[in-house]
Amino acid sequence: MNLEFNTIPGEIKPVIDYKGINILFDTGAGTPVWSRGIELFKIHFPDAVKKNYKFILSGFGRSQDELIEFLREFSCVDNVNSDFLADVYSIPSFVLESKGGHIEWKNLNVAVTNRKAQGYHLILPSPMFGGMILSYAQDELFHKIVINSPVETKYTFIKLIDRNDSKMLSFIYTQEQ
Repeated sequence: MNLEFNTIPGEIKPVIDYKGINILFDTGAGTPVWSRGIELFKIHFPDAVKKNYKFILSGFGRSQDELIEFLREFSCVDNVNSDFLADVYSIPSFVLESKGGHIEWKNLNVAVTNRKAQGYHLILPSPMFGGMILSYAQDELFHKIVINSPVETKYTFIKLIDRNDSKMLSFIYTQEQ
């Protein structure tokens, strides 16, 4: 099964417009992130359910030293109001489809934040495509992202760790073998 998506003209990064959502395929990311705030997220994913834990969100222009400092000061998720923490929502069924078929992630956990300066609504990390071949080219003739997958459905699971009597999300996405 091959899914093909045209990339947005002029974008240097692999970005598609999928049903009004600008999606960045990010090889450096480790978790799906919605970066346009909770209000717009709920419009696109009205069935999403807020989870009772948060995700520690690194990257987005912050240094590793800033993250380390945050983790040193961190004591309890419930008592922290930080730019590093993002609410987690579970989308019951997230589907990417094209003429070549579809891939569905069940209960996809997404960190929801408000980082409008990023320019993308949704960041999909490469680990979501484990077991698939994800190719991207953007030159004068070829402006596509191609996902080749032997199966049509993938599942997401979460792993929680306990720290100071608080649940903290360690991995937001893993693939069932």
